[in-house]
Amino acid sequence: MSDKGIPLSGLQSAESSATTSENVQIANNNTNSPEVQGPYSVFTSSQKLAIVLLVAFASCFSPLSSFIYYPGLTAVAKDLHTTLSKINLTITSYMIVSGVAPTVFGSMADQVGRRPVYLLMFLLYVFANVGLALQSNYSALLLLRMLQSAGGSATIGLGYGVVGDITESSERGAYMGILGCGPNVAPGLGPVLGGVLIEKAGWRWTFGFLAISGALSLVLIAVLLPETGRNIVGNGSRPTPNMNQSVVLLWRENRRKKTTLLPHGYRTDASESVARIATMRLPNPLGSVHIFLQSESAPVILINGVFYSAYCCLQASLSSLFISIYGYRELEAGLIYIPFGVGCFVASLLSTLTQLSASEGNILTHDYRCLAVRHGLPTSSAETPESQRLAFPIFHARLRSMAYLLPLSIFPLLAYGWVLEYPLHPSIPLILQFFIGGATTIIFNACGTLLVDLHASRPSTAQAALNLLRCAFAAGELAALQPLINAIGMGLCYTVIALITGGIAAAQDINLFATDTYLFTMGPQRTVAPKASGRGGKTAKNQKVTKKYTINCSQPVSDKIFDLSAFEKFLHDRIKVEGRTNNLGDNINISQVGDGKIEVVTHIPFSGRYLKYLTKKFLKKQQLRDWLRVVSTSKGVYELRFFNVVNDEGDEDEE
Repeated sequence: MSDKGIPLSGLQSAESSATTSENVQIANNNTNSPEVQGPYSVFTSSQKLAIVLLVAFASCFSPLSSFIYYPGLTAVAKDLHTTLSKINLTITSYMIVSGVAPTVFGSMADQVGRRPVYLLMFLLYVFANVGLALQSNYSALLLLRMLQSAGGSATIGLGYGVVGDITESSERGAYMGILGCGPNVAPGLGPVLGGVLIEKAGWRWTFGFLAISGALSLVLIAVLLPETGRNIVGNGSRPTPNMNQSVVLLWRENRRKKTTLLPHGYRTDASESVARIATMRLPNPLGSVHIFLQSESAPVILINGVFYSAYCCLQASLSSLFISIYGYRELEAGLIYIPFGVGCFVASLLSTLTQLSASEGNILTHDYRCLAVRHGLPTSSAETPESQRLAFPIFHARLRSMAYLLPLSIFPLLAYGWVLEYPLHPSIPLILQFFIGGATTIIFNACGTLLVDLHASRPSTAQAALNLLRCAFAAGELAALQPLINAIGMGLCYTVIALITGGIAAAQDINLFATDTYLFTMGPQRTVAPKASGRGGKTAKNQKVTKKYTINCSQPVSDKIFDLSAFEKFLHDRIKVEGRTNNLGDNINISQVGDGKIEVVTHIPFSGRYLKYLTKKFLKKQQLRDWLRVVSTSKGVYELRFFNVVNDEGDEDEE
């Protein structure tokens, strides 16, 4: 398949690319594997780009629906014979639903696939916008705005999920930059469109425009977007259930009268079990809360949340402040959002274009490449042994640029309030908006990409956790914004916001770097060969430390969802590849001891915590992390248990 061009019609070809005898042979030779072996994704780079552009367009509707509404608040209140405070309540309700709805849709998408959830959301979204354009009373406006939020708010999280499905870590950063163009540009474009539509056609046409554009997105997704959920199609080469197939693929299959993917009905026992569990579970909104409570995820979400709340304070107060300070009209107040939107777009574009590489058609992030070179790893994760990818310092790779992004966003934010407190030329605060928009966009992309790296098996649920917290932060900060401005003035108000944002972000960034350093040292380590005589003999003697660890996997093995042999091989390969010893049998022995147990006996310094870390990575690789946890029952003894075991004792926290 050619990688040239961006053929939208070619989005489906990757789903049928496994027709070659080579892929069929691979599948048949790996029937013990829970998923088809091969590349991380069978989509070509041009197909990936087309998919990401499509979901980026879909992702813009969540912020666009919010910001296109702002210029018409006064007109809506006047036509519906209600107060502006009640109209502001429709903004609050929109934000509340936009925080909660993705927890349901994100969990659903990680179980049944991306396409069905996309179609359901856009059906709700189009219906809500048609109703908003036709309604004539406040109660209908309030309810339909909540339905509009439910239909559009999860599009960003699903977009992150799609990118996580089809890209490896080494190329993910650039694709996230492309995805970010949609939701990051919409806040600057929305008020301009809203102002023009209200002045030329009336406020109802803002919802009419959203209904038409939402219907267009619905048609494009239904016709062109392939299913990417890895629990459904793996790397894109598994047979696709009918409800997850695009119109183009269904049409092709009807013409061919036979499947062109893997042999019909091909499934491994493990993949069947996992798929059955996934499809039978109801969406679990609490999964997002569980992600937030994880020590490696919480700092990422906090960094994104504080910047998002500051971003919302800037955008919500922008038009009213410029109208009161500079005497702008409504249309002009809509145009002043352009610099912020341009900054967001330029940042998304630069963060993508500067990471383009012609090496084997891959798109590599600059920071990822620098860290890979520093630690002696291949710059493409496709070339990197999986054991080294698991121990790669991913926090450093994603947040390496925070050292200059923090001051680039915090200092303009601090200055912004003072140039409004003592009014200067309006171009000054707009230039500051440009820099704030650019810096925060790169921070959003970095945090979003890192969160997908940490939760590759359920990226939409992870993004829902991010969305839930940042909406809560934004709602609280917006509620306090106007009283704070009235009490201490704009200068001190934005100084407080800047200090809180910068302080929390810097503290969490330091926390993540410390965590990442620890995880990396628990990964690849060099083994120093003992000397033959003299002091070398003493060193060898000191290294001869015997420890025994046991992992009890009997419960999931008896339920036939856990492959003990695959786990044994995983541990054997990972420990050996990571360089702990060149002669594994002499220093570390890994074996099955019956009753679904794995025993690891070591004669060199070895950490049980690292063994537990590898076990979690195996569960994540097998897409079992949502159902099984590793519990320490006693010193050196671990057990795999289901999350729903009642009154179990033991702790999954590290030793």
